[in-house]
Amino acid sequence: MTDQKPDDQPTPAKLPGAPATPKPVAPPAASRSLDEAKRHGTVAEDGHVYVTYQGEQLPVGAFPEASADEALTYFARKFTEVETQVSLLENRIAQGADADAARKNLDHVREQLAARTMVGDIADLERRVHQLEEKIADRAEAQQVEAEEAKRRAETEREAIVKAAEEVAAQDPSQTHWKNSSARMSDLFDTWKVAQKQTRLPKQVEDALWKRFRTARTVFDKNRRCLLYTSDAADE
Repeated sequence: MTDQKPDDQPTPAKLPGAPATPKPVAPPAASRSLDEAKRHGTVAEDGHVYVTYQGEQLPVGAFPEASADEALTYFARKFTEVETQVSLLENRIAQGADADAARKNLDHVREQLAARTMVGDIADLERRVHQLEEKIADRAEAQQVEAEEAKRRAETEREAIVKAAEEVAAQDPSQTHWKNSSARMSDLFDTWKVAQKQTRLPKQVEDALWKRFRTARTVFDKNRRCLLYTSDAADE
């Protein structure tokens, strides 16, 4: 008689006709047991599954040709998937996620809960969803404050760029080091373009600052051309 190694023992997944091993679903903080599923759902003799919600038995679907435990496990898993989405949203909001994106995801969760096609503590999950709505609203307000602060900082930075350009343009042409000043004005223009891409200011503010910057560049270029023309005329 040949000894059979433990690894060679057939498993349910290896037997002919056995279903493939299902991919694991990311569990929430605490895995849902079958016993817990039984506290929130029941299975009728015809295979229809019901969930207890606010004292009522609501139909969630059917799992024909399966045992009661298998049917409950199937619909409990659907609850776990939605609960996992809620847990992920809670973590994302706690870490400062975008409120609009989080709200869209929460709307999807709310639709799944409203469909009532799962077995679990739906009332508790709805409570968490409600708390998430409040947290997302708070996050939206915080984002608004952050955006306003960012615009104020951007306006201050843009103002500094304009003032620096005006200082370059205000130099005495006869005392100006044109090579260094030209490089300085070019750097300020590049800095302006980068700052403009990073943060858009209100149009009125943006236009006013740009007009000042453009005027400074025009004055600088005009002074340089005039000096060059004067120098060429003197040489003649």
